[in-house]
Amino acid sequence: MKCTNRCVMKINKEIVYKYRYFISFLYRGLKSNSYRIGGRNILKLKGTFIDHTKIDVKGVGNVIVLESDGLSKLSRCRIQIRGDNNKIHIGNDVRLYHCVFHIEDDNNFIDIGDHSTVVGETQFAAIEGTEIQIGKDCMFSSNITFRTGDSHSIIDAMTGERCNPSKSIYIGDHVWCGNSVILLKGSKISNDSVIATGSVVCGITSEPNSIIGGNPAKVIKKGISWKRERI
Repeated sequence: MKCTNRCVMKINKEIVYKYRYFISFLYRGLKSNSYRIGGRNILKLKGTFIDHTKIDVKGVGNVIVLESDGLSKLSRCRIQIRGDNNKIHIGNDVRLYHCVFHIEDDNNFIDIGDHSTVVGETQFAAIEGTEIQIGKDCMFSSNITFRTGDSHSIIDAMTGERCNPSKSIYIGDHVWCGNSVILLKGSKISNDSVIATGSVVCGITSEPNSIIGGNPAKVIKKGISWKRERI
């Protein structure tokens, strides 16, 4: 029976993949999605399965690319853009659940690499022409926040000048991020690393194969890697 069930699942997956563009088109039409996009913006959805997701774009020259050659899925997500010439790109075979993408100002870029997963309640917020780049095969838990800026101004009391510029966030390939992590501006996490639950990461650059943890976060262990499977 187990062999039969596995065979049926394999056949079904092969059929879905073969006709993915047509099936995903029907799926999106039946799943209570909402799109509000002006005529001078671009939305590409080919091959991506989307349900209960809202996309709201105000501005010009914005591009949202959710085209997939590998059965990507967005479930109960929200994408909001307020500005011009911004871009969001979701790679192949990506799974995103309960994610919020929030962009303000112009020339921001959010990129989620192939085979990456987010299981829930995660916010990607980019402002002032910054980037959030997530590598391939990353695994994110829930209640995670990415913020490239502070949204409001901090002023030097002596000079009157603003002293909190926004900065991009870069996450390498094969990075595992635990529950309730906050990643703030200027953070750079290298390949094959782990960010421990509850960490607050701000402006640090880690070496590959590291565990990052704490508040404020720092490298607490080196020479590690990880797998999705328990072995």
